[in-house]
Amino acid sequence: SHPAFKESILTDNQGANVAISQLTSDYWQGDEPKFAKAYNGGAGSDYIARPKKDASTGEVIAQVSVPVMDGGKATGTLTVGVDLNLLK
Repeated sequence: SHPAFKESILTDNQGANVAISQLTSDYWQGDEPKFAKAYNGGAGSDYIARPKKDASTGEVIAQVSVPVMDGGKATGTLTVGVDLNLLK
């Protein structure tokens, strides 16, 4: 509920949206670095994108992505759009 957190996207292992906090500009995240780098071929890795204007929120945010792990294997990703200007 922190105002700096603008959106959340949970994906499956193919990059398809499983749960979203608000409508996204597209359903499939699998072709985007926020998914590819966090999923990392199933190995999982953290990824923080440079801030830019987001098509879904219309605000300048940094997307922070982490893998969703199960037994040492990534099963999807969680991306949170963060307005860095609102963090203290």
